[in-house]
Amino acid sequence: MPDNKSHTYLIEVKGLVQGVGFRPFIYRLAHEWRLSGWVRNTNENVIVCLNTDEETLGKFVEDLKLKTPRASEIFSIKQEIIPDGSFKCNSADYE
Repeated sequence: MPDNKSHTYLIEVKGLVQGVGFRPFIYRLAHEWRLSGWVRNTNENVIVCLNTDEETLGKFVEDLKLKTPRASEIFSIKQEIIPDGSFKCNSADYE
């Protein structure tokens, strides 16, 4: 049974996600889902931080897989809960 409590999640998306509009895509998708957080590129992947519940996160990740930009290709998606108090995501951090 999904946990309805809100958590802070880090999502690491590996694949062909650089230079294909992936960050703006994540921003728009998070905005559609009314999620707060941030998204950043690294040299090898895209890191997303979101505040949400487990069920919404699952639906967001499914949408991410289904609606990904055409020029991109996702190899893997890892997600983890960040312990309470470590840090929080907020919508002002979207880049």
